[in-house]
Amino acid sequence: MAIIRGDNGLRGPPEVSKTGPVQRGEVHAGARWSAIGRGGVQGIKFLTSLLIFRLLDPGQSGLMSMALVVTGFLDQFRDLGTANALVQRKEISREFIDSVFVLNMALGVVLSSIVVLAASPIASAFGDPELAPILRGIGPLFTITCLSLVQRSLLSRDMQFRRLAWVDVFHALAYGLAGAM
Repeated sequence: MAIIRGDNGLRGPPEVSKTGPVQRGEVHAGARWSAIGRGGVQGIKFLTSLLIFRLLDPGQSGLMSMALVVTGFLDQFRDLGTANALVQRKEISREFIDSVFVLNMALGVVLSSIVVLAASPIASAFGDPELAPILRGIGPLFTITCLSLVQRSLLSRDMQFRRLAWVDVFHALAYGLAGAM
């Protein structure tokens, strides 16, 4: 099992023996870019939600709200802590990274399948059969979002917060535009 180190994008946290401890400026820059990314994402989500809900009539808005309750609940199980394991583990191997990726993809497929296959019973539980096709349409997004979990974790591990902020902002824009269409 090979330990991943070096400039291949899969290295661990800065090594004290080579680069010294993490400097205060790096911590401040990381916190600043994390705040910029989070603020940008929240702003985009707010604006796209506002746009989408203005385009929908009240009944459709209620359906979207119900769908968001379901997906928001299941989103809590999206990675089961594997992202944190990649960030916090002292040394990671290619095999470990690959295993986490496969596990995340399996979780994404399972969550997508739950939403798609249980769409009708979930819609019945909410008392609105029109919810089922919406759930079937958004269910596969769990699989799609699980594709990026390992890469995001590795960026975080490498303290690439600026890059991560831009990825998050573009991700929110893409989802917002797709939702508006």
